[in-house]
Amino acid sequence: MPASQSIDLPPDGVQLKASDLPGYAEAQANCVACHCAQYLLYQPANAPRAYREAMVKRMKALFNAPIDDADLPRIVATIW
Repeated sequence: MPASQSIDLPPDGVQLKASDLPGYAEAQANCVACHCAQYLLYQPANAPRAYREAMVKRMKALFNAPIDDADLPRIVATIW
């Protein structure tokens, strides 16, 4: 049996700002599991909702992001 391997990542230098928006907890749990907060904040703030929705659906379809369909609209409304 091959030896177990691990990787140590540097700490995330940026944190998502806490928010009362309805999908914040879902975005925090789902998006930051794979992306650093800095990457999420790098996304264009003026991107239309259709673009944001397409990106979240892409993460789910192509990369098997564990996003519940019921959470998708709240995540899209919250991010960026």
